[in-house]
Amino acid sequence: MTPEYPIADLCQALAVTRSGYHAWASRRPGPRAQGNAALWPLIEQAHVESRRTYGSPRVHRWLVQRGHDCGRHRIARLMRQAQLRGLRRRRFRPLSLTDSNHALPIAPNRLRQDLLPARRDAVWVWPTSLT
Repeated sequence: MTPEYPIADLCQALAVTRSGYHAWASRRPGPRAQGNAALWPLIEQAHVESRRTYGSPRVHRWLVQRGHDCGRHRIARLMRQAQLRGLRRRRFRPLSLTDSNHALPIAPNRLRQDLLPARRDAVWVWPTSLT
């Protein structure tokens, strides 16, 4: 990859020496970066094995159960950087179990006949599944 601007101009704009830039560019990654690089395949494996449903808390638990010492926030940060997210559960929506398109007789609505009950607790409704 060739830079769009000369390195000398960039170093001057950022007030960095060229030798400092080249030392930084040729430096090996530190221990934390090496640890992150070692954790990454395991995080991805846990995420894939869970059918991409595990978020950082369960991925962390998965790693700890397999003997890897790491923090929950570190796993969360690495997953966020890789744009990995657990699937959220969908909201439960009951299906309509009644079929309105039928030729069967419909029970009369006896509550509608008596719009104003005479006193409190005069009308009780029982669920049809209990009767």
